[in-house]
Amino acid sequence: MRKILVFFILLGIVLPLVGCGTVQGFGEDITWVGRKTSEMLDPDAATPPPSSYSTRY
Repeated sequence: MRKILVFFILLGIVLPLVGCGTVQGFGEDITWVGRKTSEMLDPDAATPPPSSYSTRY
C-alpha cells in the first residue's frame, strides 16, 4: 500500500514538470495555479479595478 502511495505522489510531481518543458514554463504554471486559487478563494478579488484607477504610477 505504501509503495502505491509513493508512486502516485511521485507521479503527481513528475507529470507537471514534464508537461511544462522548461523552468520558465513551470513558473508560468505555478503562477496560473496561484491565480486560479486566489480566484476560487475570493472571486471579487479577480475582477479588474475600475477604469478610473490609473496603474501607470
